[in-house]
Amino acid sequence: MFIHQIFEACVRKAPDNIAVLHEGRTLTYAGLNRRANRLARYLRRLGVGPESVVGICLERSADLVVSLFAVLKAGGACLPLDPAYPAERLQYMLTDTHAGFVLTREALANVIAVGKADAPGVAAESRPGSSGRRTVLVDGEWPRIGEESPENPHAALWPNNLALLFYTSGSTGSPKAVMWEHGRREIFTSWEAETFRLTERDRHLLKAPIGFTMLAAEVFAALLSGGQLVIVPTGREQDADHLVGLIVAHGITSIYLVPSMLRTLVEHDRFPDCTSLRVVRTIGEALTPQLLERFAGRCNATLNVMYGATEAPGAAYSRHGPDDAHATMRLGTALPGKEIHLLDDRLDPVGAGEQGEICIGGSLARGYMGRPDLTAEKFIPDPFSRQPGARLYRTGDLGRRLPHGDIGFVGRADHQLKIRGFRVEPMEIESAMCEHPGVAQAAVTAREDGSGDARLIGYLTTRSDGAASSAALRHFLGNRLPAHMIPGVFVTLAAMPATRNGKIDRSALPDPGRLRPEMDAPFAPASSPVEVELAAIWAEVLGVDRIGIHDDFFELGGHSLSASRVISRVVQAFKLDVPLKVLFDAPTIAKMAKVVAGAGAGSAMESGLQRTPVNPAAP
Repeated sequence: MFIHQIFEACVRKAPDNIAVLHEGRTLTYAGLNRRANRLARYLRRLGVGPESVVGICLERSADLVVSLFAVLKAGGACLPLDPAYPAERLQYMLTDTHAGFVLTREALANVIAVGKADAPGVAAESRPGSSGRRTVLVDGEWPRIGEESPENPHAALWPNNLALLFYTSGSTGSPKAVMWEHGRREIFTSWEAETFRLTERDRHLLKAPIGFTMLAAEVFAALLSGGQLVIVPTGREQDADHLVGLIVAHGITSIYLVPSMLRTLVEHDRFPDCTSLRVVRTIGEALTPQLLERFAGRCNATLNVMYGATEAPGAAYSRHGPDDAHATMRLGTALPGKEIHLLDDRLDPVGAGEQGEICIGGSLARGYMGRPDLTAEKFIPDPFSRQPGARLYRTGDLGRRLPHGDIGFVGRADHQLKIRGFRVEPMEIESAMCEHPGVAQAAVTAREDGSGDARLIGYLTTRSDGAASSAALRHFLGNRLPAHMIPGVFVTLAAMPATRNGKIDRSALPDPGRLRPEMDAPFAPASSPVEVELAAIWAEVLGVDRIGIHDDFFELGGHSLSASRVISRVVQAFKLDVPLKVLFDAPTIAKMAKVVAGAGAGSAMESGLQRTPVNPAAP
């Protein structure tokens, strides 16, 4: 059975069960299936079929879930596109995959910078960059879409037809698309439903970024096991207060988290109230013993450390209960359908306890779209398999076999970084930095911030006839890269440290420490009690000692996750209910102090703050 057929089986079993809940609105399994069927038939009339790439540029919503299943039912391949990405990057992804169609809504049509057809089957207008691409508006065209039959369509599919594409950062300076096939359903959830005993009684959170591999895991884990999917509104995915509220209000039992977000939730005052949690999975980053111990002390759920890659999801996992908080951190053992080998430079198995590259066999992605050279480099023939054509995926991760048989993670064989669960290749950021007219050389690395999470540091040398301020670079990169790939701190050097063969010596790049980054605003110290308290909170979270009241939080290296931590500390310090958006609207100490002081003086109605704590997820 293909992915959409497993979903259809769930529909037949319990058509009236709620499949999706988003901001108070629900869709039953039958209702979701009918909408997906109508859209699938509409897409087929437009020409979508096997090997057709369909971009899906939507925020997290019921329409996003409907669109994913509709494209699969039509026999096409889904290309999730995050509307928050720069238009230049979205256009690159559409062009690179030769996407002939885009699903979006009217409010986002200009974001993807493609032409809009006036009628079904009519080619897109000839606009720059459109390349004849057909845009389908899931809201504006629904009157026509709704005329299609609600019955399950039957596409002529083969298991090796393309199903999903997810982009990862590229080591050559450009992102690359990983291709998943319809027949690799075990890549998605077959093992997960059995391993974690997922049933129709489970409630799952959908909070992953649109272009992140975890999106597929969250959607399919819920809806291929008959569970309910509760969708986190756009912009609230890293708001710890809101997430805890949703977990408590909706009795969430199953959740995926990157360790940095898990740390934020664990430290939340109300996290012990999340008693419904049964299956918590971490993915994308290393999990520290300290976080595991803290989790075990505040939650009775089982913590599962997942290991894999976009090219080979669900490769291994290890389970940690409340009674083994001090267990050695490990990747675990291979899951059904996967094999893990530790190989040396000659691709021979290493001895017990020796370090080797982690190579994954079994169910793998097809490869990289349009990159046969890279596919051949990373997906190699599997000498350990008797199956013709079997391959191994070279992860670039280093590990060793632990005494009890599990795989222990050691590090990376290259310069790849993990930032809040995202895989980041420094070369891609460095290439974008060097496009700035004032930058001569660039190097990017990661160091821990004030909360112990990795943050990107951008190093540069300037051209003799140019300059590149931090604010200018941040703006420049914001038009080219996703937010998680923009360095939080930029350091200008007179010259890059070099190795004997002339390459940049990354180990010799200076640690910026806790010094205040270069800022356009002159330094102005905190003076009022509220400003002093806020400055102390910012310094703790950001790992920066000298913070001026006019310094922008995000120019200091802040991001949405650290913003959530700041808000949590502000709530504790001032006994106010503070929405996360306050920091985005008032990103300086001076502005935020006015909001907080105003609430304390009785103008809470004007400031949007409340003295009485509220549940942001309550109906």
